[in-house]
Amino acid sequence: MAVPVLDFSVYQLGKENVSEADLEKLSDELRKAFTEVGFVYLKNTGINQEEVEKVMSVSKRFFSLPENKKKNFSRGNYSCNVNHGWVSLETESLNPRRPGDLKESFNTTSLREDINWPSEEVADFRDTQVSFFLRCKDLALKVLRLMAIGLGMDSEVFINEHKHIGSFENGSTLRSLYYPPVDSTSVKENQVRCGEHSDYGSISMLFQSTEDGLQVKNRAGEFVSAPCIPGTVLVNIADLMQRWTSDVYVSAVEKVMSVSKRFFSLPENKKKPFSRGNYTCNVNHGWVSLETESLNPRRPGDLKESFNTTSLREDINWPSEEVADFRDTQVSFFLRCKDLALKVLRLMAIGLGMDSEVFINEHKHIGSFENGSTLRSLYYPPVDSTRVKENQVRCGEHSDYGSITLLFQSSEDGLQVQNRAGEFVSAPCIPGTVLVNIADLMQRWTSDVYVSAVHRALLPPAGDSRTRQSLAFFVQPEDESIIKCCDGSDKYPPIKTVDYFTSRFNDTYGKKNESGLSGIL
Repeated sequence: MAVPVLDFSVYQLGKENVSEADLEKLSDELRKAFTEVGFVYLKNTGINQEEVEKVMSVSKRFFSLPENKKKNFSRGNYSCNVNHGWVSLETESLNPRRPGDLKESFNTTSLREDINWPSEEVADFRDTQVSFFLRCKDLALKVLRLMAIGLGMDSEVFINEHKHIGSFENGSTLRSLYYPPVDSTSVKENQVRCGEHSDYGSISMLFQSTEDGLQVKNRAGEFVSAPCIPGTVLVNIADLMQRWTSDVYVSAVEKVMSVSKRFFSLPENKKKPFSRGNYTCNVNHGWVSLETESLNPRRPGDLKESFNTTSLREDINWPSEEVADFRDTQVSFFLRCKDLALKVLRLMAIGLGMDSEVFINEHKHIGSFENGSTLRSLYYPPVDSTRVKENQVRCGEHSDYGSITLLFQSSEDGLQVQNRAGEFVSAPCIPGTVLVNIADLMQRWTSDVYVSAVHRALLPPAGDSRTRQSLAFFVQPEDESIIKCCDGSDKYPPIKTVDYFTSRFNDTYGKKNESGLSGIL
């Protein structure tokens, strides 16, 4: 997937009176770019190409100085900021597994006039760097504001932690980079101009010269070229923003939903070859068509369809021709959810005063044929109220079957959960979060200390034709695990995971299933 280009003109530098609708539209486009690709070009930002070229020209005059002249301004020589200053060729290895990077740079981190600048050598060096730093600061704050809006958060939530850019309280840096000519006879094995890395802070804004060379890694794990587009700035998410947003900016929640929706949008005859029940490796893997399931058997079939990723094998039938990146996207997200689920299970054991590994020990084979944990991509199509059956809903009242469930939702309402008072309450999407609930086997396992949560998805209001999507990662113990009360009581009799699931599947699909089922809904 190519890096998208967004027009920033409605919110460019100098424009402050922007309509709420324009801000929301631009923030949505920005969020989509960051979550699906991770990088975005912004054009018409208010920073023009002439400004960029001036900074590059002044910087090149500095880099052209003899090394003994540049050493006086080396990074590490400044007591006001250890990152400020010149970095010589091959000093850095941004990928420590490679030799030193074939680049040099000058970091403008301090704006103070009373420190050592190369003013005699390059008279306008400081003024040019500081002026451009401040222009970039103003643009960065606008981008951070849009990013917060795109997550449904207060517009100032990120801004509030970036108020001191340009002071000693904040280490934001303008880095001028210079890649000198390469003598191929002296290049070391595996040496590159700049090794594979991620940036460390919130966001990075990159202005390039016209020479090619930059590659960025997209959400599919592929390196793609990101050439200079004159008049644009390339923006990417950095590490702290990923942590700050719980992986929303960088991880693939919207990417998975987007790829899944492309599959659900296929004609039915294209989806049928991937139907649940067609896979000998796992009977729960595959597509489930509209109204096939009744999670509450007393209601008509649920108005949803889904795709269960239960097997991760490459050699089974995936919709690779129809949706090229389908398997890679599902499997990658499955493995991310697995890692998170194991952390949650460990905390749950500690919270009960038990050995931290007691639940983990029965979930060691998630992703293999010995465990039926499932990533389920769910799609709720538009509802035609004239064709809805009596008591039909998008997803009937039910509890989940295994240990815990991780749920990621789109922004549309509909999900309700039953609280301890027996009342159904709304559980709307909160961007940047995952909704976690207890499932049946965990309730049995803990003798009702952790209680399985009943939930449902209702129909949208009359006239609301929006679709709805969610991603549910259903975590279950190994198929052959015997689940018995961990407090030593006999509140529930011991039961094998696969036997419990077989019983529940029979209810859901309204028929006797003779095969040993390994999977979850």
